[in-house]
Amino acid sequence: MAPPKNRRNSPAAWWWAWGPACLWTVVIWYASSLIIVSGMFPPIRHGDKLFHGGEFCVYGYFLCRGVVQRRWPVHWRAWVVVMIVALTAALDEWHQAFVPTRTPDVLDALTDLAGGVVGLMGFPKGPRV
Repeated sequence: MAPPKNRRNSPAAWWWAWGPACLWTVVIWYASSLIIVSGMFPPIRHGDKLFHGGEFCVYGYFLCRGVVQRRWPVHWRAWVVVMIVALTAALDEWHQAFVPTRTPDVLDALTDLAGGVVGLMGFPKGPRV
């Protein structure tokens, strides 16, 4: 599917670039609101880290897609994406402090950040950290 043929600054072009990242942010927020039940994560040590890394890998990919579509300057776009991922990871962990059965965890936030960087680096023609 190609981007809208409208002008580059049109709302359609903006949503084409940023829509997936915005929707995925909602998915992350929703997943953080879920109450943890037994068997929710793989029965391996730190199985939730696989989930954290995977969801933020997709997020980093979508953010990178947005900056490439919007033609942000190449020399700083990777760092902006990393900062957005880090801020989202920190807000995600803060949010979990208010959800029953959930607790904020610095290791989860670091896993989120690592997953986001992997997603960023996996985007074709995307910025490199």
